[in-house]
Amino acid sequence: MRLGVLVIALLLSAPAWADESSDVALEAVQVRDELCTNVAGDETTLAAQSLTRVGDVWARVSEAYERGKEPYLLYWRGVLGQCLNQDERAVADLEGFLAGVGGESTYTDLVRDATVRLRRLKRSDDRGPSAGVPLGIGLGLAAGAGLSAGLAAWQNQVSVDAHDRYKSGELTTAEFPFVQTDSVEAWRRRNALLGLGGGLAAGSIAALITAAVMGQDGVGVAAVPTPGGFVVSMGGRW
Repeated sequence: MRLGVLVIALLLSAPAWADESSDVALEAVQVRDELCTNVAGDETTLAAQSLTRVGDVWARVSEAYERGKEPYLLYWRGVLGQCLNQDERAVADLEGFLAGVGGESTYTDLVRDATVRLRRLKRSDDRGPSAGVPLGIGLGLAAGAGLSAGLAAWQNQVSVDAHDRYKSGELTTAEFPFVQTDSVEAWRRRNALLGLGGGLAAGSIAALITAAVMGQDGVGVAAVPTPGGFVVSMGGRW
C-alpha cells in the first residue's frame, strides 16, 4: 500500500519560467510519494520499473544541485538516495544539507525530516540484520510451537485411551502394568511437549515484537520549500 497519501502543491507567485531547481524538486516529491514504496516492495517487476523512474529523477536532481547549489536539492538527493538503498550517499547528502543550511528558518521542516532520516539510517547500520531476520525466526518458532501443541494433544489422547483401557475391566492381569506404563509415559511426553511449545511460543512472540519494532515507521508532514513556493506532503516513511 502506498504510504504517500497526500501531496498538495501550493505555489506562490512565481515567474512563468519556473527554474530547473523548482521543477526537479517537485518531481522528487512526486516519485518519493508514488514510487519509493514500490521500490521496497515484493513485486520485482514493479520495483524494477520504479527504480528506473526514481533513478532518472535522482540523477537530474543531482545535476541541478551541481549547477545551482540550491541546498534543498541536496536534501532531495539524499531522500532519493535513501529510496534507492544508496544509504552511504544518502547519509552524506543529508548531513551536507544540515551543515549547509544551519539554522535557516526557511528549511525548518526539511531539517526536521533530514534529522529523522539520518537517525533511522544510522540506527539501521548499527543494528545489523533487517527486520526480516527476527520475523523469519518468529514465524519459525510459531510453527514449532504449533507442532508441539499438536503432538502434545496426540500424546494426551494416547494417555487417556490407555487409562480408559486400564479401567475397562477387559485386560488380563499380565496386561495391566504395560497399559499403565503406556498411560504414564504418554502423559509425561505430553507435559514435555507442552513445556517445549510454551517456550517456542514465548520466543516467537519476542521475535515478532522485535521485528515489528525494527520495521516500524512514523508518519510525518512536511512543507517543502522551492523557489516558486512550497509543497505540503503528508505520508509515512517516504
